[in-house]
Amino acid sequence: MILYFGNLSGGTEQTQLHCIRRQKPYKLIDGREVSVPRAIELGLEFIQGENIEILNIAGPRRSQWSGGQDYAREVLSGIIQAIRKESEAGKT
Repeated sequence: MILYFGNLSGGTEQTQLHCIRRQKPYKLIDGREVSVPRAIELGLEFIQGENIEILNIAGPRRSQWSGGQDYAREVLSGIIQAIRKESEAGKT
């Protein structure tokens, strides 16, 4: 999953190209356009739709996206909480 803000560049863009070359699934989420709740939904859809077992997260450096760390933390926390709830619901 690639989180970015506005435009892909540098290592973040290279990550996408790497996925394309290796035919690996990836999901682009533009933090400028996508709210945290919607990003959580998109992330969950990606994980479930692609049967992802190990999720790698990429994004620009803090110096290139000052709010990126907080955005990523909120998105990932939301994804983890949703997966835990699903797991717990499946146990009952």
